[in-house]
Amino acid sequence: MIRFFTPERRKTAGHLLTELGIVVAGVLIALYAQQLDSDRQAKKRGAAAVELIRTEMFSNSKLQMERIALHACLRDRLATIATKIARGDTDWAAFAYPPDPTRMTTIRRIYRSVFRPYNKDAFEGAVASSSLDVMDPGLQISLGRLYRQYDLADALQREEYALATKLDSLAVGGLIELADQRQFLGTIALLDRSNSLATIMAMQNLSTLQDIGMYPTDEQLREWKKSVADKDLSTGSINIARNRAFYGDCVDPSGFDFEKQAVSQRSIK
Repeated sequence: MIRFFTPERRKTAGHLLTELGIVVAGVLIALYAQQLDSDRQAKKRGAAAVELIRTEMFSNSKLQMERIALHACLRDRLATIATKIARGDTDWAAFAYPPDPTRMTTIRRIYRSVFRPYNKDAFEGAVASSSLDVMDPGLQISLGRLYRQYDLADALQREEYALATKLDSLAVGGLIELADQRQFLGTIALLDRSNSLATIMAMQNLSTLQDIGMYPTDEQLREWKKSVADKDLSTGSINIARNRAFYGDCVDPSGFDFEKQAVSQRSIK
């Protein structure tokens, strides 16, 4: 029988296997390099997404601090309204807030609820693009919970705004029937509850930001307080300076100190 693997053929086969090994190794190295580059790009996108979320968190933090700072103011206003109703006051003209010129409205409000939606675009964009996949799973979970809290806070604000409009008719003045009096007082109780719940939620969210390392830096807070003190309304949607026209001087967020001024959750009923 003729031998198939002659020395010459074995030599040729060895060369082919060597070349095949080189090709396979080259392909594997190329795939590995491609994977490394893909991972590097993913981390880069993830880092950029985190920075956008951090900026968004700062914007939302200002809204939460505004809610905490205004809590006592709003509660005092509701107590005053309840007292006037129980007393049978018929003249509310001087008590009503003036119309808000920035909203092109002529409505005089008896009670102004806080209604400024939370920003969620950066987080939703990062989720849609899978940019958060490289993030620590624990941080992903914390952020997801926090943004769900923002959704709940927005829903609570909408409910609070709808309740507040039920008091607008008081600005007209006149005698309040007993049945209407009970209805107004019930609305005030619900508004007080909404204000307290929103304040507690804001405090919890700020505490979460501290836990995950996304609480505003001292420099950011200094710049924000300065902008409020200078009445610079171009710094974002918070506009507390403008709100002083409606809420009065009982709150001055330019000197806001979360640790000192925030009411403890236990004291908010």
